[in-house]
Amino acid sequence: MRQQAKAANQHVSLFSDAQDSEQPGNDTQLVATMRKAGITISVIGLGTDKDVDANLLKDIAKRGEGNIYFTDRPTEIPRIFAQDTFAVARNTFIKEEDLPSFHGALMGAPNRDQRDCVRFILFTGLRSEEARALSWDEVDFERKLLNIPEERNKGKRPIVIPMSDLVLDLLVERRGLGREGRWVFPASFRYRADSPGYVTDVRGAIEHAQKTGGVFPYDGARGKYVEGGVVKVHDLRRTFVTVASQCDMSPFALQALSNHAPSAGSVFANHITGDYVQITEDRLREPAQRVADRFKALIPALADPQGANVAQLT
Repeated sequence: MRQQAKAANQHVSLFSDAQDSEQPGNDTQLVATMRKAGITISVIGLGTDKDVDANLLKDIAKRGEGNIYFTDRPTEIPRIFAQDTFAVARNTFIKEEDLPSFHGALMGAPNRDQRDCVRFILFTGLRSEEARALSWDEVDFERKLLNIPEERNKGKRPIVIPMSDLVLDLLVERRGLGREGRWVFPASFRYRADSPGYVTDVRGAIEHAQKTGGVFPYDGARGKYVEGGVVKVHDLRRTFVTVASQCDMSPFALQALSNHAPSAGSVFANHITGDYVQITEDRLREPAQRVADRFKALIPALADPQGANVAQLT
């Protein structure tokens, strides 16, 4: 057991057969020892929650303060492993059932530039600086792509992300505002001479949405809300990853869409950085749209784009 591990989150994803998991052994003591060492445990059961040993797996996940998953489709297992990894590694996010309240309240935020930028981060999973400093020359409307140069990417590599219909509609609407200048989300006011010209802080819009919507961040690692906690900008990115992990896509597509650099020694690093899997923008278009469709299913208001408010490109 890795009791001396220095990682911020120590977690085990246990895979077992929900129809044949009952074996002699002291799982109670083992789970207690792991929890004492700060290790959480999720369980992925092959089968259904009605199978003979399903309750044992649920109990292990509960005592391990992790998540429980069941699937009777073996091909789903890699995706679920990725889903659980992202859920526990990235801590706080907005829970799916809270998204309608959060988004509805966000639409009432007084600063439109901040509001639209928050929605853009939520729908793309981009990091705050990558989104806030987006320029129009990085938006390819014709090919429906976002092109983030390597100097603006934390991973120091250029990234190309397909635009879903949610992202495209938002950017078309922004373009239709008819503003002059380079930035997609320009600062409403420039208080300092050294201001970069784009929005430098979107916390006002997030605070408005949180307070008006009555939403608290959810801690995926501990499986509970952070009462009195503040929704942070990076929680929007974690929310995107959490929603995306619920969609039908490969772990490699999920990693590419969320622009995560593979951890050294991980299955992602061993395959992606080894050039065994090539993820192009064309291969990401369908997964990106699946994420948008999932957002629309979770937030019914998004299914009605209110076309009268969306400007058309000429």
